[in-house]
Amino acid sequence: EAGDELPYVPVHQGSGRIGIRVAGLEANVSATYVGRMREEAGQTEDDSRFTDEYLSLDALVSYQILSWGGVYFQGTNLLNQRPIVSRRPFGARPLRPLYVQAGVRLNWGQAQP
Repeated sequence: EAGDELPYVPVHQGSGRIGIRVAGLEANVSATYVGRMREEAGQTEDDSRFTDEYLSLDALVSYQILSWGGVYFQGTNLLNQRPIVSRRPFGARPLRPLYVQAGVRLNWGQAQP
């Protein structure tokens, strides 16, 4: 209907990233903010029809050990926030929980500085 707010379109949303690279070491930290948003078109302020607002912090650290490869460590949702980001189509779903990953990165055929 006329005047209804659209679902899954937050009024406030933003992200930013800051990083540093020194010799073979690279570190990046990013933050993403998503304000609460309506889950179905409408005009009411019923809290059960909105997702939660949240701030998620992620980080990536990598180190170039040799000219052809290095290691990395990555963390997602470092604050381990568990807001409800959607309830459709099959019920409440939280943000992905804290996730940490480590690995080896190979640079086949790439010249490294």
